[in-house]
Amino acid sequence: MKKQSSAGIFMFIFAAAFWLIAGGRAAFANNVTIGNIALSEQNTTEKTVKAHFDVYWEHSWRNNINHDALWLFIKYSKDSGISWAHATLKTAGLNPPGCAQGTGTPLDIVVPSDCKGAFLRRSENGSGPVTTTGVKLVWDWNADGLAVTDRVRVRIFAVEMVYVGAGAFYAGDYAATLTAVAKLANNPALTPEQSKALSETATAVSDE
Repeated sequence: MKKQSSAGIFMFIFAAAFWLIAGGRAAFANNVTIGNIALSEQNTTEKTVKAHFDVYWEHSWRNNINHDALWLFIKYSKDSGISWAHATLKTAGLNPPGCAQGTGTPLDIVVPSDCKGAFLRRSENGSGPVTTTGVKLVWDWNADGLAVTDRVRVRIFAVEMVYVGAGAFYAGDYAATLTAVAKLANNPALTPEQSKALSETATAVSDE
């Protein structure tokens, strides 16, 4: 295949996605930047190719409770951008074989069981901007029905997300005194009037 230049949950914190064409210019979503995208290291035996790129985003964080992350996925086109399909990664798991975590801010690559994308997150506790070069994902182009002679155009999309662990939590933070909106159930910090007002607000939002 040839490249053509041109048990918790994750919650969306910014729904906009962005793209870059392999070998093309950078684009931005909430101060997230991916650049220097290329396809290389094609393996005609395994029928895979590696998509590698540099990544930067601001206000990243990880602590013992939760963390932010990027959800990354690859789209490809065989008809010069008229239509696009979702690429399949080779192997699920934490830092799967063949993937590269890059150089710079230490990152983990987490590929879910459907292999339709990857979460990119800090591998250590910390906060601040992420600047990492040379991240690599392994694309299983054979699983997508492509042939080694196909010419494709590639885009990478990214969505900023936040991991929320299973169980009770406070919206805004894990500490009750720092929350933007405190947990309603059995919360001694709220007066009955405050609890009632927040409950009514939550109900109104859920009904929309």
